[in-house]
Amino acid sequence: MFKKKLYSYFFFIITISLLISGLIISRISVTKYKSQVEEELRSHAGTLMYYLEENDITDFDVFATELNNRINTFTDDDHDIRLTIISEDGIVLGDSAASIDDMDNHSQRPEIIKAKNEGIGIETRRSDTTGINYMYLAVKMDSGGFLRVSVALSYINSITGSIYKSIFITILISLLLAAFIGVRFTRKFIKPIELLTEHSNEVSAGNLFHRIPFEPRNDELSDLVESFNKTTETLETAFNEISYKNNELNTLLNAINDGIIAVSSDNTILFANNRINEFPGFELIKSGAKINLIKSSGVLNLIEETMTKEESVHRDLISKNAIYSCFSSYFTLEDGKGVIISMQDITKIRKLEKIRYDFVSNVTHELNTPLTSIKGFIETLKEGAIKDTDTAMQFLNIIDIESDRLSNLINDILTLSSIENDTVLTVNERVQVCSVANDALILLNKKIQEKNINVSNEIPPGIYLNADPDRIKQMFINLIDNAVKYNIQGGSIELYLKKSDKYIEIHIKDTGIGIARSHIERLFERFYRVDKGRSREMGGTGLGLSIVKHIALLYNGTVSIESTPGEGSDFCIKLPIQ
Repeated sequence: MFKKKLYSYFFFIITISLLISGLIISRISVTKYKSQVEEELRSHAGTLMYYLEENDITDFDVFATELNNRINTFTDDDHDIRLTIISEDGIVLGDSAASIDDMDNHSQRPEIIKAKNEGIGIETRRSDTTGINYMYLAVKMDSGGFLRVSVALSYINSITGSIYKSIFITILISLLLAAFIGVRFTRKFIKPIELLTEHSNEVSAGNLFHRIPFEPRNDELSDLVESFNKTTETLETAFNEISYKNNELNTLLNAINDGIIAVSSDNTILFANNRINEFPGFELIKSGAKINLIKSSGVLNLIEETMTKEESVHRDLISKNAIYSCFSSYFTLEDGKGVIISMQDITKIRKLEKIRYDFVSNVTHELNTPLTSIKGFIETLKEGAIKDTDTAMQFLNIIDIESDRLSNLINDILTLSSIENDTVLTVNERVQVCSVANDALILLNKKIQEKNINVSNEIPPGIYLNADPDRIKQMFINLIDNAVKYNIQGGSIELYLKKSDKYIEIHIKDTGIGIARSHIERLFERFYRVDKGRSREMGGTGLGLSIVKHIALLYNGTVSIESTPGEGSDFCIKLPIQ
Protein backbone atom coordinates (compact mmCIF):
# COMPACT_ATOMS: atom_id res chain seq x y z
CA MET A 1 0.00 0.00 0.00
CA PHE A 2 2.77 2.43 0.93
CA LYS A 3 4.62 1.52 -2.25
CA LYS A 4 1.60 2.38 -4.39
CA LYS A 5 1.05 5.63 -2.50
CA LEU A 6 4.68 6.65 -2.85
CA TYR A 7 4.66 5.86 -6.57
CA SER A 8 1.36 7.75 -7.03
CA TYR A 9 2.70 10.81 -5.20
CA PHE A 10 5.91 10.69 -7.21
CA PHE A 11 4.08 10.35 -10.55
CA PHE A 12 1.59 13.07 -9.60
CA ILE A 13 4.35 15.53 -8.70
CA ILE A 14 6.29 14.75 -11.88
CA THR A 15 3.14 15.10 -14.02
CA ILE A 16 2.17 18.44 -12.47
CA SER A 17 5.75 19.69 -12.77
CA LEU A 18 5.97 18.68 -16.44
CA LEU A 19 2.56 20.17 -17.28
CA ILE A 20 3.39 23.46 -15.59
CA SER A 21 6.83 23.51 -17.20
CA GLY A 22 5.33 22.65 -20.63
CA LEU A 23 2.68 25.33 -20.29
CA ILE A 24 5.24 27.96 -19.33
CA ILE A 25 7.64 26.89 -22.09
CA SER A 26 4.87 26.83 -24.69
CA ARG A 27 3.62 30.27 -23.66
CA ILE A 28 7.14 31.64 -23.75
CA SER A 29 7.79 29.97 -27.11
CA VAL A 30 4.56 31.29 -28.66
CA THR A 31 5.15 34.76 -27.27
CA LYS A 32 8.70 34.73 -28.55
CA TYR A 33 7.56 33.53 -31.99
CA LYS A 34 4.94 36.27 -32.21
CA SER A 35 7.62 38.76 -31.29
CA GLN A 36 9.75 37.39 -34.12
CA VAL A 37 6.80 37.77 -36.52
CA GLU A 38 6.38 41.38 -35.36
CA GLU A 39 10.08 42.01 -35.90
CA GLU A 40 9.79 40.47 -39.36
CA LEU A 41 6.84 42.73 -40.18
CA ARG A 42 8.77 45.74 -38.90
CA SER A 43 11.69 44.78 -41.11
CA HIS A 44 9.46 44.37 -44.16
CA ALA A 45 7.73 47.66 -43.40
CA GLY A 46 11.03 49.53 -43.23
CA THR A 47 12.24 48.06 -46.52
CA LEU A 48 8.95 48.80 -48.30
CA MET A 49 8.86 52.39 -47.02
CA TYR A 50 12.31 52.91 -48.51
CA TYR A 51 11.08 51.69 -51.94
CA LEU A 52 7.98 53.82 -51.80
CA GLU A 53 9.85 56.98 -50.91
CA GLU A 54 12.68 56.44 -53.43
CA ASN A 55 10.47 55.66 -56.43
CA ASP A 56 7.96 57.83 -58.27
CA ILE A 57 4.92 55.63 -58.29
CA THR A 58 1.86 56.27 -60.39
CA ASP A 59 -0.11 53.05 -59.72
CA PHE A 60 0.16 52.01 -56.08
CA ASP A 61 -1.98 48.92 -56.54
CA VAL A 62 0.32 47.42 -59.17
CA PHE A 63 3.36 48.46 -57.22
CA ALA A 64 1.99 46.77 -54.08
CA THR A 65 1.35 43.55 -56.00
CA GLU A 66 4.78 43.45 -57.67
CA LEU A 67 6.59 44.37 -54.47
CA ASN A 68 4.68 41.78 -52.49
CA ASN A 69 5.60 39.10 -55.07
CA ARG A 70 9.25 39.93 -54.69
CA ILE A 71 9.06 39.69 -50.89
CA ASN A 72 7.15 36.36 -50.93
CA THR A 73 9.47 34.71 -53.43
CA PHE A 74 11.43 33.06 -50.61
CA THR A 75 8.45 32.16 -48.36
CA ASP A 76 5.80 29.46 -48.53
CA ASP A 77 2.17 30.19 -49.33
CA ASP A 78 1.04 30.15 -45.71
CA HIS A 79 3.71 32.71 -44.89
CA ASP A 80 2.78 35.28 -47.61
CA ILE A 81 3.12 38.90 -46.57
CA ARG A 82 0.14 41.12 -47.47
CA LEU A 83 0.98 44.70 -48.42
CA THR A 84 -1.51 47.60 -48.26
CA ILE A 85 -0.86 51.29 -49.15
CA ILE A 86 -3.32 53.79 -47.63
CA SER A 87 -3.65 57.55 -48.17
CA GLU A 88 -3.61 60.01 -45.33
CA ASP A 89 -7.40 60.27 -45.40
CA GLY A 90 -7.85 56.47 -45.23
CA ILE A 91 -8.39 55.61 -48.92
CA VAL A 92 -6.75 52.31 -49.94
CA LEU A 93 -4.36 53.12 -52.81
CA GLY A 94 -3.07 49.57 -53.31
CA ASP A 95 -3.39 46.06 -51.80
CA SER A 96 -1.60 42.87 -52.73
CA ALA A 97 -4.36 40.54 -51.60
CA ALA A 98 -7.68 42.23 -52.57
CA SER A 99 -9.25 44.64 -55.07
CA ILE A 100 -9.08 48.22 -53.89
CA ASP A 101 -12.49 48.88 -55.44
CA ASP A 102 -14.13 46.57 -52.93
CA MET A 103 -12.35 48.09 -49.96
CA ASP A 104 -13.86 50.79 -47.81
CA ASN A 105 -12.10 53.61 -46.02
CA HIS A 106 -9.42 52.39 -43.57
CA SER A 107 -9.03 55.50 -41.51
CA GLN A 108 -10.85 53.84 -38.59
CA ARG A 109 -8.90 50.64 -38.63
CA PRO A 110 -7.33 50.11 -35.16
CA GLU A 111 -3.79 49.76 -36.51
CA ILE A 112 -4.19 52.94 -38.65
CA ILE A 113 -5.45 54.92 -35.66
CA LYS A 114 -2.46 53.76 -33.56
CA ALA A 115 -0.02 54.58 -36.40
CA LYS A 116 -1.55 58.04 -36.81
CA ASN A 117 -1.12 58.70 -33.08
CA GLU A 118 2.06 56.78 -32.30
CA GLY A 119 3.80 56.40 -35.67
CA ILE A 120 3.33 52.60 -35.65
CA GLY A 121 0.34 50.42 -34.86
CA ILE A 122 0.11 46.66 -34.33
CA GLU A 123 -3.19 44.80 -34.18
CA THR A 124 -4.38 41.21 -34.51
CA ARG A 125 -7.91 40.87 -35.88
CA ARG A 126 -10.17 39.55 -38.63
CA SER A 127 -10.07 41.32 -41.97
CA ASP A 128 -13.40 42.90 -43.05
CA THR A 129 -12.32 42.56 -46.67
CA THR A 130 -11.00 38.99 -46.91
CA GLY A 131 -12.58 37.52 -43.77
CA ILE A 132 -9.14 36.11 -42.71
CA ASN A 133 -7.49 36.72 -39.35
CA TYR A 134 -4.28 38.76 -39.68
CA MET A 135 -1.57 40.32 -37.61
CA TYR A 136 -1.37 43.90 -38.92
CA LEU A 137 1.53 46.34 -38.59
CA ALA A 138 0.92 49.91 -39.90
CA VAL A 139 3.50 52.73 -40.05
CA LYS A 140 3.00 56.37 -40.94
CA MET A 141 5.04 57.57 -43.94
CA ASP A 142 6.69 60.96 -44.30
CA SER A 143 4.36 61.74 -47.22
CA GLY A 144 1.42 61.52 -44.84
CA GLY A 145 0.07 58.15 -45.99
CA PHE A 146 0.29 54.75 -44.30
CA LEU A 147 2.01 51.51 -45.20
CA ARG A 148 0.50 48.36 -43.72
CA VAL A 149 2.02 44.88 -43.81
CA SER A 150 0.28 41.79 -42.42
CA VAL A 151 0.57 38.05 -42.19
CA ALA A 152 -2.24 35.57 -41.87
CA LEU A 153 -2.78 34.20 -38.35
CA SER A 154 -3.28 30.71 -39.78
CA TYR A 155 0.45 30.54 -40.34
CA ILE A 156 1.17 31.80 -36.84
CA ASN A 157 -1.34 29.37 -35.41
CA SER A 158 0.20 26.46 -37.34
CA ILE A 159 3.60 27.30 -35.94
CA THR A 160 2.28 27.73 -32.38
CA GLY A 161 0.34 24.47 -32.84
CA SER A 162 3.58 22.74 -33.81
CA ILE A 163 5.16 24.20 -30.70
CA TYR A 164 2.33 22.94 -28.51
CA LYS A 165 2.45 19.54 -30.20
CA SER A 166 6.19 19.24 -29.75
CA ILE A 167 5.94 20.24 -26.11
CA PHE A 168 3.05 17.76 -25.58
CA ILE A 169 5.06 14.95 -27.14
CA THR A 170 8.06 15.95 -25.04
CA ILE A 171 5.89 15.93 -21.87
CA LEU A 172 4.43 12.54 -22.79
CA ILE A 173 7.87 11.03 -23.39
CA SER A 174 9.09 12.62 -20.19
CA LEU A 175 6.14 11.15 -18.27
CA LEU A 176 6.82 7.66 -19.65
CA LEU A 177 10.48 8.02 -18.78
CA ALA A 178 9.55 9.39 -15.35
CA ALA A 179 7.17 6.47 -14.81
CA PHE A 180 9.91 3.98 -15.64
CA ILE A 181 12.46 5.79 -13.48
CA GLY A 182 9.84 6.21 -10.75
CA VAL A 183 9.16 2.48 -10.63
CA ARG A 184 12.85 1.71 -10.39
CA PHE A 185 13.41 4.47 -7.88
CA THR A 186 10.37 3.51 -5.80
CA ARG A 187 11.46 -0.14 -5.71
CA LYS A 188 14.94 0.83 -4.66
CA PHE A 189 13.68 3.35 -2.13
CA ILE A 190 10.89 1.17 -0.76
CA LYS A 191 12.97 -2.02 -0.41
CA PRO A 192 14.57 -1.01 2.92
CA ILE A 193 11.14 0.05 4.18
CA GLU A 194 9.66 -3.32 3.12
CA LEU A 195 12.53 -5.04 4.90
CA LEU A 196 11.85 -2.94 7.98
CA THR A 197 8.15 -3.83 7.83
CA GLU A 198 8.94 -7.53 7.44
CA HIS A 199 11.43 -7.28 10.28
CA SER A 200 8.90 -5.51 12.51
CA ASN A 201 6.31 -8.21 11.82
CA GLU A 202 8.83 -10.94 12.65
CA VAL A 203 9.83 -9.19 15.87
CA SER A 204 6.21 -8.57 16.86
CA ALA A 205 5.59 -12.30 16.29
CA GLY A 206 8.37 -13.06 18.76
CA ASN A 207 11.17 -13.92 16.31
CA LEU A 208 13.93 -11.85 17.86
CA PHE A 209 16.57 -13.85 15.97
CA HIS A 210 15.51 -12.25 12.67
CA ARG A 211 17.92 -9.77 11.08
CA ILE A 212 17.56 -7.53 8.00
CA PRO A 213 20.08 -8.40 5.26
CA PHE A 214 21.42 -5.20 3.68
CA GLU A 215 24.44 -3.70 2.01
CA PRO A 216 25.82 -0.75 3.95
CA ARG A 217 25.36 2.53 2.07
CA ASN A 218 25.98 6.09 3.13
CA ASP A 219 22.32 7.09 3.42
CA GLU A 220 19.70 7.50 6.13
CA LEU A 221 17.74 4.34 5.20
CA SER A 222 20.85 2.20 5.50
CA ASP A 223 21.53 3.74 8.91
CA LEU A 224 17.91 3.08 9.90
CA VAL A 225 18.14 -0.61 8.89
CA GLU A 226 21.39 -1.01 10.79
CA SER A 227 19.84 0.70 13.80
CA PHE A 228 16.86 -1.70 13.63
CA ASN A 229 19.20 -4.69 13.60
CA LYS A 230 21.11 -3.37 16.58
CA THR A 231 17.85 -2.65 18.42
CA THR A 232 16.61 -6.18 17.72
CA GLU A 233 19.91 -7.62 18.94
CA THR A 234 19.58 -5.60 22.13
CA LEU A 235 15.97 -6.75 22.53
CA GLU A 236 17.03 -10.35 21.94
CA THR A 237 19.70 -10.11 24.61
CA ALA A 238 17.31 -8.46 27.07
CA PHE A 239 14.55 -10.95 26.25
CA ASN A 240 16.90 -13.90 26.71
CA GLU A 241 18.02 -12.55 30.07
CA ILE A 242 14.42 -11.96 31.15
CA SER A 243 13.39 -15.41 29.88
CA TYR A 244 16.29 -17.01 31.73
CA LYS A 245 15.42 -15.19 34.94
CA ASN A 246 11.73 -15.93 34.44
CA ASN A 247 12.40 -19.63 33.80
CA GLU A 248 14.73 -19.72 36.77
CA LEU A 249 12.08 -18.09 38.96
CA ASN A 250 9.34 -20.42 37.64
CA THR A 251 11.56 -23.42 38.24
CA LEU A 252 12.24 -22.34 41.80
CA LEU A 253 8.58 -21.53 42.51
CA ASN A 254 7.42 -24.80 40.93
CA ALA A 255 10.02 -26.71 42.94
CA ILE A 256 8.60 -25.34 46.18
CA ASN A 257 6.35 -27.83 47.92
CA ASP A 258 3.95 -25.03 48.87
CA GLY A 259 1.22 -23.80 46.54
CA ILE A 260 1.92 -20.23 45.38
CA ILE A 261 -0.64 -17.94 43.75
CA ALA A 262 -0.50 -14.18 43.05
CA VAL A 263 -3.65 -12.14 42.33
CA SER A 264 -3.92 -8.52 41.15
CA SER A 265 -6.49 -5.96 42.28
CA ASP A 266 -8.57 -6.55 39.12
CA ASN A 267 -9.04 -10.21 40.19
CA THR A 268 -6.58 -11.56 37.60
CA ILE A 269 -4.24 -14.42 38.50
CA LEU A 270 -0.73 -13.10 37.89
CA PHE A 271 1.07 -16.33 38.71
CA ALA A 272 0.27 -19.85 39.90
CA ASN A 273 2.86 -22.59 40.36
CA ASN A 274 2.23 -26.25 39.52
CA ARG A 275 1.79 -27.26 43.14
CA ILE A 276 -1.28 -25.05 43.61
CA ASN A 277 -3.28 -27.23 41.20
CA GLU A 278 -2.94 -30.15 43.61
CA PHE A 279 -4.96 -28.33 46.27
CA PRO A 280 -8.75 -28.80 46.38
CA GLY A 281 -10.53 -25.93 44.60
CA PHE A 282 -7.50 -25.02 42.47
CA GLU A 283 -7.60 -27.75 39.80
CA LEU A 284 -7.98 -25.35 36.82
CA ILE A 285 -5.87 -22.42 38.00
CA LYS A 286 -3.44 -20.86 35.52
CA SER A 287 -1.75 -17.49 34.98
CA GLY A 288 -3.91 -14.87 33.28
CA ALA A 289 -7.22 -16.41 34.42
CA LYS A 290 -9.77 -14.78 36.71
CA ILE A 291 -10.06 -15.73 40.37
CA ASN A 292 -13.60 -17.01 39.83
CA LEU A 293 -11.85 -20.26 38.87
CA ILE A 294 -10.87 -20.62 42.52
CA LYS A 295 -13.54 -22.76 44.16
CA SER A 296 -12.24 -22.37 47.72
CA SER A 297 -14.39 -19.79 49.53
CA GLY A 298 -11.84 -19.64 52.35
CA VAL A 299 -9.07 -18.56 49.97
CA LEU A 300 -11.35 -16.01 48.25
CA ASN A 301 -12.23 -14.51 51.63
CA LEU A 302 -8.54 -14.45 52.54
CA ILE A 303 -7.73 -12.54 49.31
CA GLU A 304 -10.53 -10.04 49.95
CA GLU A 305 -9.46 -9.51 53.58
CA THR A 306 -5.82 -8.95 52.60
CA MET A 307 -6.82 -6.48 49.86
CA THR A 308 -9.01 -4.56 52.30
CA LYS A 309 -6.61 -4.48 55.24
CA GLU A 310 -3.50 -4.10 53.01
CA GLU A 311 -1.54 -6.27 55.43
CA SER A 312 -0.43 -9.89 55.76
CA VAL A 313 -2.90 -12.47 57.05
CA HIS A 314 -2.35 -16.05 58.29
CA ARG A 315 -5.10 -18.60 58.54
CA ASP A 316 -5.52 -22.38 58.62
CA LEU A 317 -8.16 -23.75 56.26
CA ILE A 318 -9.80 -27.17 56.45
CA SER A 319 -10.96 -28.76 53.20
CA LYS A 320 -11.89 -32.40 52.52
CA ASN A 321 -10.28 -33.77 55.70
CA ALA A 322 -7.11 -31.82 54.93
CA ILE A 323 -5.61 -28.86 56.77
CA TYR A 324 -3.82 -26.04 54.91
CA SER A 325 -1.73 -23.27 56.40
CA CYS A 326 -2.30 -20.13 54.29
CA PHE A 327 -0.08 -17.02 54.40
CA SER A 328 -1.24 -14.01 52.38
CA SER A 329 0.93 -10.96 51.77
CA TYR A 330 -0.06 -7.59 50.31
CA PHE A 331 2.07 -5.95 47.61
CA THR A 332 1.81 -2.93 45.33
CA LEU A 333 2.26 -2.67 41.55
CA GLU A 334 2.70 0.30 39.23
CA ASP A 335 -0.89 -0.07 38.02
CA GLY A 336 -2.52 -1.34 41.19
CA LYS A 337 -2.09 -3.72 44.08
CA GLY A 338 -2.14 -7.44 44.63
CA VAL A 339 -2.00 -10.38 47.01
CA ILE A 340 0.33 -13.38 47.02
CA ILE A 341 -0.75 -16.49 48.89
CA SER A 342 1.37 -19.40 50.03
CA MET A 343 -0.49 -22.62 50.89
CA GLN A 344 1.11 -25.49 52.76
CA ASP A 345 -0.48 -28.87 53.40
CA ILE A 346 0.00 -29.41 57.10
CA THR A 347 -2.36 -32.38 57.40
CA LYS A 348 0.47 -34.84 58.11
CA ILE A 349 2.12 -32.40 60.50
CA ARG A 350 -1.08 -32.01 62.48
CA LYS A 351 -1.61 -35.77 62.47
CA LEU A 352 1.95 -36.27 63.71
CA GLU A 353 1.37 -33.65 66.36
CA LYS A 354 -1.75 -35.49 67.45
CA ILE A 355 0.11 -38.82 67.37
CA ARG A 356 2.89 -37.34 69.50
CA TYR A 357 0.36 -35.87 71.88
CA ASP A 358 -1.50 -39.19 72.14
CA PHE A 359 1.82 -41.01 72.46
CA VAL A 360 2.92 -38.82 75.34
CA SER A 361 -0.48 -39.23 76.97
CA ASN A 362 -0.42 -43.00 76.47
CA VAL A 363 3.18 -43.32 77.62
CA THR A 364 2.36 -41.28 80.71
CA HIS A 365 -0.65 -43.45 81.41
CA GLU A 366 1.15 -46.73 80.70
CA LEU A 367 4.11 -45.74 82.88
CA ASN A 368 1.95 -44.32 85.61
CA THR A 369 -0.09 -47.53 86.03
CA PRO A 370 2.77 -49.90 87.06
CA LEU A 371 4.52 -47.12 88.99
CA THR A 372 1.36 -46.41 90.95
CA SER A 373 0.95 -50.13 91.63
CA ILE A 374 4.58 -50.51 92.72
CA LYS A 375 4.38 -47.40 94.90
CA GLY A 376 1.16 -48.59 96.55
CA PHE A 377 2.55 -51.99 97.43
CA ILE A 378 5.78 -50.46 98.76
CA GLU A 379 3.79 -48.10 101.03
CA THR A 380 1.72 -51.06 102.24
CA LEU A 381 4.92 -52.95 103.04
CA LYS A 382 6.29 -49.95 104.89
CA GLU A 383 3.17 -49.71 107.00
CA GLY A 384 3.82 -53.20 108.43
CA ALA A 385 2.82 -55.73 105.83
CA ILE A 386 6.48 -56.60 105.42
CA LYS A 387 6.28 -58.42 108.80
CA ASP A 388 3.77 -60.82 107.28
CA THR A 389 6.03 -63.07 105.25
CA ASP A 390 3.33 -64.51 103.00
CA THR A 391 1.76 -61.14 102.29
CA ALA A 392 5.17 -59.54 101.79
CA MET A 393 6.17 -62.20 99.28
CA GLN A 394 2.88 -61.79 97.41
CA PHE A 395 3.39 -58.03 97.22
CA LEU A 396 7.02 -58.43 96.15
CA ASN A 397 5.95 -60.83 93.36
CA ILE A 398 3.43 -58.23 92.14
CA ILE A 399 6.12 -55.52 92.31
CA ASP A 400 8.43 -57.79 90.31
CA ILE A 401 5.74 -58.37 87.64
CA GLU A 402 5.01 -54.62 87.42
CA SER A 403 8.76 -53.90 87.20
CA ASP A 404 9.08 -56.34 84.30
CA ARG A 405 6.06 -54.76 82.68
CA LEU A 406 7.59 -51.32 83.19
CA SER A 407 10.93 -52.52 81.83
CA ASN A 408 9.26 -54.09 78.77
CA LEU A 409 7.33 -50.89 78.12
CA ILE A 410 10.47 -48.76 78.32
CA ASN A 411 12.33 -51.17 76.06
CA ASP A 412 9.52 -51.12 73.50
CA ILE A 413 9.41 -47.31 73.59
CA LEU A 414 13.16 -47.13 73.06
CA THR A 415 12.94 -49.72 70.28
CA LEU A 416 10.18 -47.82 68.50
CA SER A 417 12.07 -44.53 68.88
CA SER A 418 15.21 -46.18 67.52
CA ILE A 419 13.35 -47.55 64.49
CA GLU A 420 11.72 -44.19 63.71
CA ASN A 421 15.06 -42.39 63.90
CA ASP A 422 16.93 -45.05 61.92
CA THR A 423 16.71 -43.16 58.61
CA VAL A 424 20.10 -44.48 57.57
CA LEU A 425 20.35 -48.26 57.62
CA THR A 426 23.70 -48.79 59.33
CA VAL A 427 23.37 -52.61 59.23
CA ASN A 428 22.59 -54.26 55.93
CA GLU A 429 23.38 -57.97 55.74
CA ARG A 430 22.25 -60.94 53.71
CA VAL A 431 19.59 -62.49 55.95
CA GLN A 432 18.08 -65.95 55.47
CA VAL A 433 14.39 -65.55 56.33
CA CYS A 434 13.85 -69.18 57.40
CA SER A 435 16.81 -69.07 59.80
CA VAL A 436 15.62 -65.84 61.45
CA ALA A 437 12.11 -67.32 61.88
CA ASN A 438 13.61 -70.42 63.57
CA ASP A 439 15.62 -68.20 65.94
CA ALA A 440 12.41 -66.40 66.97
CA LEU A 441 10.62 -69.71 67.53
CA ILE A 442 13.46 -70.96 69.76
CA LEU A 443 13.22 -67.80 71.91
CA LEU A 444 9.46 -68.23 72.30
CA ASN A 445 9.53 -72.01 72.63
CA LYS A 446 8.67 -71.95 76.38
CA LYS A 447 5.48 -69.95 75.78
CA ILE A 448 4.58 -72.18 72.86
CA GLN A 449 5.02 -75.31 74.98
CA GLU A 450 2.96 -73.85 77.85
CA LYS A 451 -0.09 -73.51 75.55
CA ASN A 452 0.64 -76.74 73.70
CA ILE A 453 0.60 -74.93 70.33
CA ASN A 454 1.59 -76.75 67.18
CA VAL A 455 3.99 -74.58 65.07
CA SER A 456 4.99 -75.31 61.47
CA ASN A 457 7.63 -73.26 59.65
CA GLU A 458 6.97 -73.66 55.90
CA ILE A 459 9.34 -70.86 54.85
CA PRO A 460 11.83 -72.34 52.37
CA PRO A 461 15.51 -72.02 53.34
CA GLY A 462 16.69 -70.44 50.07
CA ILE A 463 15.01 -67.04 50.56
CA TYR A 464 17.25 -64.09 51.51
CA LEU A 465 16.80 -60.38 52.32
CA ASN A 466 19.31 -57.55 52.59
CA ALA A 467 18.44 -56.17 56.02
CA ASP A 468 19.37 -55.90 59.67
CA PRO A 469 18.83 -59.46 61.05
CA ASP A 470 17.88 -58.11 64.50
CA ARG A 471 15.09 -56.00 62.99
CA ILE A 472 13.69 -58.92 61.00
CA LYS A 473 13.94 -61.19 64.06
CA GLN A 474 12.07 -58.60 66.12
CA MET A 475 9.19 -58.64 63.64
CA PHE A 476 8.95 -62.43 63.89
CA ILE A 477 9.17 -62.36 67.72
CA ASN A 478 6.40 -59.74 68.07
CA LEU A 479 4.03 -61.45 65.65
CA ILE A 480 4.67 -64.98 66.90
CA ASP A 481 4.37 -63.78 70.51
CA ASN A 482 0.94 -62.27 69.72
CA ALA A 483 -0.05 -65.44 67.87
CA VAL A 484 0.80 -67.43 71.03
CA LYS A 485 -0.86 -64.99 73.47
CA TYR A 486 -4.16 -64.78 71.67
CA ASN A 487 -4.28 -68.41 70.50
CA ILE A 488 -6.41 -71.10 72.00
CA GLN A 489 -4.99 -73.89 74.10
CA GLY A 490 -3.68 -76.60 71.75
CA GLY A 491 -4.02 -74.30 68.73
CA SER A 492 -1.63 -73.96 65.81
CA ILE A 493 0.66 -71.36 64.17
CA GLU A 494 1.77 -71.59 60.54
CA LEU A 495 4.67 -69.67 58.99
CA TYR A 496 4.75 -69.62 55.20
CA LEU A 497 6.02 -67.42 52.40
CA LYS A 498 4.86 -66.21 48.96
CA LYS A 499 7.30 -64.84 46.44
CA SER A 500 7.01 -62.73 43.26
CA ASP A 501 9.60 -61.03 41.04
CA LYS A 502 9.77 -57.94 43.21
CA TYR A 503 8.30 -58.86 46.62
CA ILE A 504 8.14 -61.58 49.23
CA GLU A 505 5.17 -62.01 51.57
CA ILE A 506 5.88 -63.50 55.02
CA HIS A 507 2.69 -64.91 56.56
CA ILE A 508 2.16 -65.79 60.26
CA LYS A 509 -1.20 -67.47 60.59
CA ASP A 510 -2.81 -68.59 63.89
CA THR A 511 -6.02 -70.24 65.09
CA GLY A 512 -6.60 -67.75 67.87
CA ILE A 513 -9.52 -65.58 68.94
CA GLY A 514 -9.35 -63.36 65.84
CA ILE A 515 -9.97 -59.63 65.54
CA ALA A 516 -13.18 -57.84 64.58
CA ARG A 517 -13.08 -55.77 61.35
CA SER A 518 -13.81 -52.55 63.28
CA HIS A 519 -10.43 -52.80 65.05
CA ILE A 520 -8.23 -53.69 62.07
CA GLU A 521 -7.82 -50.11 60.77
CA ARG A 522 -6.27 -48.93 64.06
CA LEU A 523 -4.57 -52.16 65.04
CA PHE A 524 -1.04 -50.91 64.24
CA GLU A 525 -1.37 -47.62 66.16
CA ARG A 526 0.73 -47.08 69.27
CA PHE A 527 -0.87 -48.40 72.47
CA TYR A 528 -4.01 -49.49 70.66
CA ARG A 529 -5.50 -52.60 72.24
CA VAL A 530 -8.51 -54.59 71.13
CA ASP A 531 -9.13 -55.70 74.73
CA LYS A 532 -7.15 -53.41 77.04
CA GLY A 533 -7.67 -55.37 80.23
CA ARG A 534 -6.79 -58.73 78.72
CA SER A 535 -3.77 -57.28 76.89
CA ARG A 536 -2.33 -55.88 80.10
CA GLU A 537 -2.94 -59.14 81.93
CA MET A 538 -0.87 -60.92 79.25
CA GLY A 539 1.96 -58.42 79.68
CA GLY A 540 1.42 -56.58 76.39
CA THR A 541 2.69 -53.02 76.06
CA GLY A 542 0.49 -52.03 73.11
CA LEU A 543 3.57 -51.22 70.99
CA GLY A 544 4.39 -54.62 69.46
CA LEU A 545 2.40 -54.27 66.23
CA SER A 546 3.43 -50.63 65.88
CA ILE A 547 7.07 -51.78 66.07
CA VAL A 548 6.39 -54.39 63.34
CA LYS A 549 4.78 -51.72 61.11
CA HIS A 550 7.69 -49.28 61.48
CA ILE A 551 10.30 -51.97 60.79
CA ALA A 552 8.44 -52.89 57.58
CA LEU A 553 8.29 -49.20 56.60
CA LEU A 554 12.01 -48.95 57.28
CA TYR A 555 12.55 -51.37 54.37
CA ASN A 556 9.80 -49.85 52.15
CA GLY A 557 7.42 -52.64 53.06
CA THR A 558 3.91 -52.98 54.47
CA VAL A 559 2.02 -55.00 57.10
CA SER A 560 -1.56 -56.18 56.67
CA ILE A 561 -3.95 -58.59 58.38
CA GLU A 562 -6.84 -60.83 57.49
CA SER A 563 -8.82 -61.99 60.51
CA THR A 564 -12.10 -63.62 61.41
CA PRO A 565 -13.30 -63.51 65.04
CA GLY A 566 -13.25 -67.02 66.55
CA GLU A 567 -11.22 -68.49 63.67
CA GLY A 568 -7.85 -66.78 63.87
CA SER A 569 -5.68 -64.17 62.10
CA ASP A 570 -3.20 -64.10 59.24
CA PHE A 571 -0.55 -61.36 59.45
CA CYS A 572 1.33 -60.57 56.20
CA ILE A 573 4.65 -58.71 55.96
CA LYS A 574 5.32 -57.57 52.38
CA LEU A 575 8.95 -56.62 51.68
CA PRO A 576 10.67 -55.70 48.39
CA ILE A 577 13.45 -57.98 47.14
CA GLN A 578 16.59 -55.88 46.81
